Amino acid sequence: ALKLLLCLVGLVFSSRLRPALKDWSVEIGFREAAMPSMVFALQNFVCTAAYRRLDGVTFNVLSQTKLLFTALFALALRGRDQTKQQWQALLLIFIASASAVIGEGAASRGPMEASRADVVVGAAAALLGAALSGLGSVLSEDVLVQKQRDVLLFSAELAAGGILVVGVNLLLDLNGDGTRLLHSRDLFALWTPSTLLPVVTLGCGGILVGVVTKAVGSVRK
Repeated sequence: ALKLLLCLVGLVFSSRLRPALKDWSVEIGFREAAMPSMVFALQNFVCTAAYRRLDGVTFNVLSQTKLLFTALFALALRGRDQTKQQWQALLLIFIASASAVIGEGAASRGPMEASRADVVVGAAAALLGAALSGLGSVLSEDVLVQKQRDVLLFSAELAAGGILVVGVNLLLDLNGDGTRLLHSRDLFALWTPSTLLPVVTLGCGGILVGVVTKAVGSVRK
């Protein structure tokens, strides 16, 4: 919701709202933003599962595999290949990430078998999140670069789609959040002032990622 608000404020104060909406319609917005928004929303869910099971360093190392996944999706969906040296570098990043997980799993050996299982589940969730990030980046690049969509407008569409996905998740209780909300009766029951930090940084970061993607493409981003 914060990201949506920031995008709308940015469009208004930069006098880009009217030009951005000139050839826009709900049908166009849904057709071009629905898939990326669902991909990114699903990425947020699986990354949350990874956050709960991995330390910050391991999660961020695994997240770097999104470079390889982005290149693979760019090749599969757009036919855009990388150089031999680039593929080698991407493969080395993937191997380094896998080594980090193996080391983390080895450190969890002993009586705490559940801890090692958490590492495996967390690593799988982090890798899935990285893959979804790569897919979302390639889909977004098509809209931003090929179709020259305004960055703030597209970011607003993604935010609106994300809100819809979260609402459906709460309504259908797909991951247990709906039950927890029903028991607490307050969506922000566990929030503290420090909770605003990741909310604000992720919201602003998402907009900046769109700017960079439009400027240099999904892989170089």
